[in-house]
Amino acid sequence: NSLISSCEKGSRWEFSVLLLSELGLQRLQPSAVTYNAVISACEKGNQWSKALSFLFAMQQSRKQPDVITYNSAISACEKGKQSAKALQLLRAMHQQSVQPDIVTYGALISACEKGHRWASALHFLEAIEKHDLEVNVVACNSSISACGLGQQWSVALHVVEDMLQQGVQPDIITYNALISSCARGQQWAKAIALLTAMQQEELRPNIVTYNAALHACEKGRQLSRAMLLLDEMR
Repeated sequence: NSLISSCEKGSRWEFSVLLLSELGLQRLQPSAVTYNAVISACEKGNQWSKALSFLFAMQQSRKQPDVITYNSAISACEKGKQSAKALQLLRAMHQQSVQPDIVTYGALISACEKGHRWASALHFLEAIEKHDLEVNVVACNSSISACGLGQQWSVALHVVEDMLQQGVQPDIITYNALISSCARGQQWAKAIALLTAMQQEELRPNIVTYNAALHACEKGRQLSRAMLLLDEMR
């Protein structure tokens, strides 16, 4: 188990799989901890299908997956842009009475962001509050990004309002996601207002920020504003 765990930390998923196979050859029964380490190694190695196959093997060997198992498997699906499979894993957790935690919901929100499932992302963000877990900026940022990708700029602005009410401080990623959302929604004035607001919060815009704001100006045919932004970038 220690050797497989070291492979997990070193992102050497292939070696962890070989070690698990070696256990079978020596007629040694892998434990739940062993499977968790292998699934986590596959997750870190961006091998979502292998992570799921080992989850299935774990269940077949009558080892009970726990929240750590499912978190690794859901994160693997999130990295592999397999949002539907991540949602299936959540249903499996409920069926087996495994309680999701903040890591579970964070991975699900990120999976929904990548899968363009903005409504599901918001559902899981609300679930964090419902289960008295602490909302963090990463989950909020993923939800805002999901809203932007879904052309829901006004909903994205509501998410940041809720963030502030819960004492979660927006960061540069928050503002970048908001400005991008407004750009997609052809809301150039709001994009510029957000750029000003972040500067007032002493957050320094980066190239991503300016590109999003320029995109908003381009969609709004605001050439003079775009030129001012280019001057500001220099």
